Amino acid sequence: MKSKESRRHRGGVSRSVDYVASSLALPSGGDSPAKPGALLEVRDLVVAIDERAMADDFDCASFLAELTVFFSKRADKLSNASATFAKKFAALQSGRATTKKSSPLRPLISQIIRDGERQRHQLKISRVMCIGRFFPDPEKLLKLPEFGPSPEAIEAWATKLVYPRLKAMEPQLAADPQFQRIKKAYGFGGTFRVSRLRRLIRETVERIAAEPKFYYFVLV
Repeated sequence: MKSKESRRHRGGVSRSVDYVASSLALPSGGDSPAKPGALLEVRDLVVAIDERAMADDFDCASFLAELTVFFSKRADKLSNASATFAKKFAALQSGRATTKKSSPLRPLISQIIRDGERQRHQLKISRVMCIGRFFPDPEKLLKLPEFGPSPEAIEAWATKLVYPRLKAMEPQLAADPQFQRIKKAYGFGGTFRVSRLRRLIRETVERIAAEPKFYYFVLV
């Protein structure tokens, strides 16, 4: 028989909320994946609310407006209470101030890198769990170094992941009005070629690698 605490009436709070809350109370840096997993659950909810707000959903847009104002008012208090928050917040704010969006390549390359990091993480887990046969690695992501500002990492990610994926998207990019404005992609024949953007691709990867890293949210 279910206890009183375990029962939920229709329309009540899901037990998954209790699990997330209890996982967030765990110490940081432990071996359990519960706390990082809980934070990702919260992130997914916020992203879902943001997407609905962008579609002008009244409830989600109202909630997000209140949440934005709430945390803008809390920044100073959080900085005084948490040295970790103060340091991370200052670094991320500084990184945003120096970000340039001169090329439509930037958000696309940023997405490719995020996807690569996520897929690489999943591949690592599959190897640890001895289920690697279900997770093939045709792009050899596991052979890439950790993404970061080192010249080796920038060169590897730019040439072995970002460029091949952009090359595979060449027909779609050539038909996109935003990418059609990249003059460097065109030669004397007037044909769009990703190969002409190798230097720009590497420079963009290098700039992304030098920025403070967002682990949960991405601003493009």
